[in-house]
Amino acid sequence: MNLRIGYALSFAVVFLTESVAGAACFPRNKLHLSPSPLERSNISEEKFNQIIDKAESVYRPVIQLHKGVLKVNRLWKDNTVNASANQDGRTWEVNMYGGLARRPEVTPDGFAMVVCHELGHHLGGYSFYSETDGDPVWAANEGQSDYFAAHACARELWKGEPELNATFRKKVLPFAQKVCDTNHSNQADRDICYRSSTAGLSLASLLAKLRESPAPKFDTPDPAIVDATYEDHPEAQCRLDTYLAGASCTVAFDRQIIPAKKMSDKFGAKAENEAGRFSCLARDGWVSAQRPRCWFKPLLEFEGLVALPPVWTDDSGNRRVEPGETLSVAVPLTNRLGGSSVGVSGQLFSRTKGVSVETQKVNYPDIASGASVNSEQPFTVRVSESFGCGHPFEFVFRATSRGGSREFPVRWHSGSKVAADVTLARSLRAVKIPDAPSEGLLLPVTVSSKLSTDVIIVDLNVEGYLPEENEYTLRLPTGEEVKLNVEGLFEAGSKVSVRVPLPSMTTVTGEWALRVRDLYEDDVSVLKAFGLRIPHGEKVSCSP
Repeated sequence: MNLRIGYALSFAVVFLTESVAGAACFPRNKLHLSPSPLERSNISEEKFNQIIDKAESVYRPVIQLHKGVLKVNRLWKDNTVNASANQDGRTWEVNMYGGLARRPEVTPDGFAMVVCHELGHHLGGYSFYSETDGDPVWAANEGQSDYFAAHACARELWKGEPELNATFRKKVLPFAQKVCDTNHSNQADRDICYRSSTAGLSLASLLAKLRESPAPKFDTPDPAIVDATYEDHPEAQCRLDTYLAGASCTVAFDRQIIPAKKMSDKFGAKAENEAGRFSCLARDGWVSAQRPRCWFKPLLEFEGLVALPPVWTDDSGNRRVEPGETLSVAVPLTNRLGGSSVGVSGQLFSRTKGVSVETQKVNYPDIASGASVNSEQPFTVRVSESFGCGHPFEFVFRATSRGGSREFPVRWHSGSKVAADVTLARSLRAVKIPDAPSEGLLLPVTVSSKLSTDVIIVDLNVEGYLPEENEYTLRLPTGEEVKLNVEGLFEAGSKVSVRVPLPSMTTVTGEWALRVRDLYEDDVSVLKAFGLRIPHGEKVSCSP
């Protein structure tokens, strides 16, 4: 099969040929129309070629092991701010553009990291881009290509340059140095980690500039947590986090393996398990060196810590949340390891607009095997004044120890369960229902309560001949109409109650109406009473 599919690490969406689709790494832009002057660049044409020469010498034989032929297209004169990878049968291509190399933000090491990223599309393995248009899966996705660049490729390129690597002891930023030192015990490995993370900062800073987003920093990791692995290009901060994580991983990558490429299911737990043999996964207890959650959703989690149900307390102490309140939440943890869990902390991230976490990180005492403890202080959460009354909100709780980290969903809601029925509106006026054919009877009622609920009860008292043969329709304040199912209800008498599910936490304030339409001629019935109520035990929203 002749395949020609391209994945681009780029600052512009570019199509290299009519048959090569570029997957943009950075936002669309017109930088290639305003090329960077060579005198502002950190990279000359000679340096451009030297960096590619080095990468080719290391990875040409590696690709040969995988039955491919490496072809690097050196497009120095092309102003495109881009790089890409594609496969055409056995030819595995990398396209490197002078426009990217000449950007003043790009350092020589940053450019080398781009070359590594494109090689990562070919060699990085799990996680992959999904299959598209029936083509076989071969390309590692963008986050994995970044991870491979720092974890495997940069290490291969620079392991023979110990003196140059050592110079980064004075250049690396303190937070990155701490992460590198925590994970690596050998100083030579730490030096490469310093250099790789510094190179990643070059590229992430350029992306931030193009997107006009805040400059990424090592000590401000991206708080985003994806529900499923994101295949496309992460934000600048997330990419910087990925470079640092890859550089910090001490599990050796095996150049003879492309993790999970030969598996029939390249996206399941078995594929992730194979990737874990050659990288750092949460399952194995890795914390700072695992793929960041801002693009990666692990299928295999660390099992050492388990979060118990959270305990909420609001300002009034009744666990009933109101807009404008500040809440406290404690999340107990259980240690499932055979030994003690030490260095335990918890972080809470809001996933709901209008609900913010004010105390975002708390510490726990050491937890003995099998024991459960609370944190030394609770998290504090603020619900904005404008937060919709009665809406649910959710968080992600991350538990971390020296043994590993794990994340758990945390959900709560504004409001509480009612202890008794809440009557919203009643009409006791007896009204004759017009005989068919007619438009029927429309009886409006006004609800002034500001509660919200998921369920409402419609109480009917209809006397007459075969009241179940009438059509009963409830109109909500939103204008939506719900046909009431009364089949079999009137067999026990004239008074019936119909349970009506509502859209999630519907506000009951406003004009409701009941329409009753007689469907058959020559029968007479009377609507003697009609009411709306929230039944005992149902969850309701905030107080007025």
